Amino acid sequence: MEKVDRPSDRYVRDILQQGWKPRRVVSGDQRPHHIANVVGGPMRVLPTILATQNSRAFRAPRAGTVVKIDDTAEEGESREVNQDEKAIAMGYSASELRMHGRWHE
Repeated sequence: MEKVDRPSDRYVRDILQQGWKPRRVVSGDQRPHHIANVVGGPMRVLPTILATQNSRAFRAPRAGTVVKIDDTAEEGESREVNQDEKAIAMGYSASELRMHGRWHE
């Protein structure tokens, strides 16, 4: 994992639709996994990426859900990261995945 060369300027907040933010990192990544999310730092990666909606990692109040930007307590409105945002996180355009039938509803 030490050989993973991940760009240092990528954050989950950059792929979210306007008005939404990632949850605070409350549980940092642990070895043997790549250390990307650190407690107290900005969320750099989502907990997992699945084409299927409503996976366990993306149910409130878990780390894969996002909250309204004006919700300072993070207890208000939240939602699962949507398919477009997941596509961008994987380096694809959402339309590209839809066109090839890669998303599962």
